[in-house]
Amino acid sequence: MRKKIVTCLLLLALAASAAQARSSIAQLCSNCAFGDRRKYCIKCGAYTFDKGIPARLCENCGFGERWKYCVKCGAYTFGRGTPAVLCQNCAFGDRKKHCLTCGRYLFN
Repeated sequence: MRKKIVTCLLLLALAASAAQARSSIAQLCSNCAFGDRRKYCIKCGAYTFDKGIPARLCENCGFGERWKYCVKCGAYTFGRGTPAVLCQNCAFGDRKKHCLTCGRYLFN
């Protein structure tokens, strides 16, 4: 009985990590996020007043190490990049559930 419980917990943990890995947050390098530039919408360029919603990448666009590249200039961020944000208009409704680069709908 105990072995079944442990197995179920491990499967739940694996399923949770797999669901989390389906999309990743789009990154900006330190040059593109310098100063107040990190507060501007990555799509339209509007100022977000610190209310920006993180832009996401689908599993294909963020596969492997691709999520570690800056979405604006393409520089490698070493995983320490600043999250790219969307303004309230670009993220309205279900629009925040679309991939930033290819526009594919993200189900999670």
